[in-house]
Amino acid sequence: MFAREVQVYLLGIKALSRDSHARMAAAYEFHLSGIEAALAPANVFIAGKCLSIADILFVCDFAQFLREGHSRKELAVRGFKLISAGGPTQYPRSHRHLRTLAAARIFRQSWGPISIGTGGRLRAMLTDCAAGA
Repeated sequence: MFAREVQVYLLGIKALSRDSHARMAAAYEFHLSGIEAALAPANVFIAGKCLSIADILFVCDFAQFLREGHSRKELAVRGFKLISAGGPTQYPRSHRHLRTLAAARIFRQSWGPISIGTGGRLRAMLTDCAAGA
């Protein structure tokens, strides 16, 4: 559901209504609250001990949503603030997970360089998963 809301939001920014902005804000809060819970201190990945489709979808959907930053001026003109503005503070595990996975070679090969930070632990974690740890 988050990905659908993101598409509607990003494609409709030029004609964004208060209801649409509020709906996206609610979807963002709901989604990232769940991701934060899934990434509790003992969990490295969203759904289990190894990288899964849940992690891949998270990176794709969340990175897509963060493109709202490209529309900062458009949103401000219409009287809106970035929904993601306080994200790193409000949802630190989610943002750290995105940075960690985005730094992985497999993501960089598909997307090119992503300048949102680094995550040095991922290579060891993926090696452990491949070995069945």
